[in-house]
Amino acid sequence: MTTRLLFAVLSSCLAASASQAQPIPWHELKDATELSAKERAVADKALHAIECYAGCKGTIAKCLGVRPKVKTAWRLADYVVFLAGMTLDLEELTKAMQQRRESVLPAKVHRIALDDLPRLGDPKAKVVLVEYADFQCGHCATLSPVLEKLVQRFKGALVVYFKPYPLANKGPRMVAAQAALAAHRQGKFWPMAKLLFEDSDAHTPSGVEGLARKLKLDLDPFRAAMKDAALLKQIERSKIEGVRIGLVGTPTLFFNGKRYHLPKDEKHLWDRVEEELELMGGKR
Repeated sequence: MTTRLLFAVLSSCLAASASQAQPIPWHELKDATELSAKERAVADKALHAIECYAGCKGTIAKCLGVRPKVKTAWRLADYVVFLAGMTLDLEELTKAMQQRRESVLPAKVHRIALDDLPRLGDPKAKVVLVEYADFQCGHCATLSPVLEKLVQRFKGALVVYFKPYPLANKGPRMVAAQAALAAHRQGKFWPMAKLLFEDSDAHTPSGVEGLARKLKLDLDPFRAAMKDAALLKQIERSKIEGVRIGLVGTPTLFFNGKRYHLPKDEKHLWDRVEEELELMGGKR
């Protein structure tokens, strides 16, 4: 359902009389007491119109009244309150909730190759997060420590795989991607990635060799890897795959093959992992 159509449905649903509305347990929702009267009114309208998913059929408000509690309904209600507290109007809030739904229940789940990719976390983890990133991308640099923290928080339940996705086929972006994968052959991908994100001026042949020295890599194999056609082919495969599944920029994330559409901050990513675990049975 498109956002425009969803908003139209919302508007028609809100025509129902107030006497038929399911009361909202505001005191049980996180930060709901902090909402202004206007913000609460927006949240109330949204809760009575937006449908729940996974565990209950009906509006979020209706599903809040189900016992035993439906985890998804309460999680969505808390997020509606969060969005209302950010002063979003009803249409903006509806769009954000639709993006959330598309992240969890997309029209298509993609199959992503994971062969010989750098990873953080247990490869047997239930939640597989794949990141397509460019080392000259400032947002990718900001996201990197967030993902590391997330893997530690969900130890054993989350694994992160890195897909090199230089946004140019030559020059500094490509050199950085090559250097990271060359370091990966010596088990030093993540230390190299950290240095590459910290110093974009070092994305030159001499610059990355300096970083390799700093990491005490064996320089002869590193130099050979930088010229290896197989390594270039690995980057090319990531680029082709990215085009196939619709990438337009970096960083782009997929959770168990589902494209992620929400903000890439700790709060949203933490919530997304927890929700994916719940959908898979609630166990790590």
